[in-house]
Amino acid sequence: MKRVWTLFVVSVLFLAHPVAAVGPAPQAHQMHAAAVPSVSCPGEDFSSFFKKFSDDENIQRAFTQSLLRIKELDLSAAPEVKKVVKHLRHDQIQFPVFPLRAEREKKSLEIISRNLNERILIQPGKDYLMAYKFVKNGCWYLSSIDNQSFTGGHPTLHMGG
Repeated sequence: MKRVWTLFVVSVLFLAHPVAAVGPAPQAHQMHAAAVPSVSCPGEDFSSFFKKFSDDENIQRAFTQSLLRIKELDLSAAPEVKKVVKHLRHDQIQFPVFPLRAEREKKSLEIISRNLNERILIQPGKDYLMAYKFVKNGCWYLSSIDNQSFTGGHPTLHMGG
């Protein structure tokens, strides 16, 4: 009987093991959340929010969704180039996600409003077009970036540059 009881206890512990392995994930998420700067919503209306978002890396870190959707061209499959969608965790995202004012001025990048919650970044005379979409969830958050450049931003495929 003692042997049966021991086998029973061992099997219960074995079955409980996967549950214990899942437990640390929320703690890791809390540690990650602490790495994101605590910033209050920079603007209720989208225009005032975006003005601050576009010029402050800390605001970009705080108001970019944890699973940022990135759409870009896969040029490795040429001549059948296709769109590829990736979802990046916050720790995989390189900030700033939207070029800050100094970089925009240096590269002559222009911002165009497409919809209330979307901004397009272009470089006149070059094949550079990036679409940034935002969603409102209490405050505005960057939800996706779509590289709509014909060359997918690949430097060797740009003509004259």
